[in-house]
Amino acid sequence: METEKKRNGLIHDMGYFAGNLFFSKQEIRRRHNLVRQRLKAAGADLLIAQLCFPSASMAVDPYITWLTGTSGYKSTMTAVLPVQGELILIPGAGMQSVSGNDCPYLAGTKDLLQEVLNGVKRIAYCGLGRMPLSFYQYLAEVLPGVELIDFCRELDVMKAVKSQEELEAVKHAVWIQDRLIEYGAEYLKPGLTQSEIWSRIISLLSELGADMSVMPKILMTSGKNKTVGSFPTVHPKTRAHLCFPEYRLQEDDWVHIIYETPGLGGYYSETGRIFYFQEPCMKARKVWKECVELIKFQAGSIRPGKTLHEIREEVNHYLKVRGAKTDENIFQIRGIGNLTTESPQLYDWDQMKLQPGMVLSLQPRYTKGDETSIILDTYVVGAPGEKACRLSKVPQELVVLS
Repeated sequence: METEKKRNGLIHDMGYFAGNLFFSKQEIRRRHNLVRQRLKAAGADLLIAQLCFPSASMAVDPYITWLTGTSGYKSTMTAVLPVQGELILIPGAGMQSVSGNDCPYLAGTKDLLQEVLNGVKRIAYCGLGRMPLSFYQYLAEVLPGVELIDFCRELDVMKAVKSQEELEAVKHAVWIQDRLIEYGAEYLKPGLTQSEIWSRIISLLSELGADMSVMPKILMTSGKNKTVGSFPTVHPKTRAHLCFPEYRLQEDDWVHIIYETPGLGGYYSETGRIFYFQEPCMKARKVWKECVELIKFQAGSIRPGKTLHEIREEVNHYLKVRGAKTDENIFQIRGIGNLTTESPQLYDWDQMKLQPGMVLSLQPRYTKGDETSIILDTYVVGAPGEKACRLSKVPQELVVLS
């Protein structure tokens, strides 16, 4: 892996494939060795992960990104990691350059791929549900009797437990978000529209060193100081966020911003706070205090060996005892990493148990009557007997802009 090697269109050194290699080569070797261990345990000869551009994920594949150690958008490719040997990336063709009957992964590379697959009996494939029929037919043709196993969940666990380098990347994302909160007075001013505020936040992200090769998410909503409600408005049926980009902020508004933005290496964290131009009303302070106590309870429930479903049950019991509405939001707590949402998650199919080093986004909602509030922070699961660690250094307080 020390030098770039290209042969017949096969790229053997991922560090030179897309952008700069943020993570060290030792870190990439660590990831590959983890995969090889699991491949051996599963009796597989190699791993195949594929990405087709354009795609619903805008050509950002968390598995290929993790395997290569490079962030940003990528073209159509096949990644092959043998039990013996280095990672091989095989370029394909974009969907726009092949007919609907062709496989974009095989455009001009069939013979090259067949050379890599020669003699393979069992393939660990990342995401069997996404494999094109044309690629399956190709495998059946060149490898009669080959066995396919899905390898997504194994990779999900490897990605979820962060290494020290990955934790540093997440901490950098948190550091940027802390600065964005501290600099709130620079871009949050009465008379500005939400579009103008978004523009200023994006500019600050770039200045602060965010990885702009991946997508930042900034969710914003506002209301009057006499009202209490702080979650971005959503459509009751589609659950899509309702934005009002041309609304101009007023002196008596509050503004709630959720920063779901990347740091170095394309790793994300998530932080959310409520900003005021004037002193918050008593109702707002009261419900916010309850929300802070809620997230502290939720963080205190995080322990290795638990599932997020168990934590949600504990949180909802906490809410019921206090006469508040239970929180069934599937994003109440979730994993975060090189995508804004990754395992473990609160979907029924995801029963992954927490392990030390997992990074979680906590965003519990406290609702009692017509008063509601939500706070967001990023935590790291601690070792057995240790509490989860909140990464942000910004106080869990309402922000009054002066």
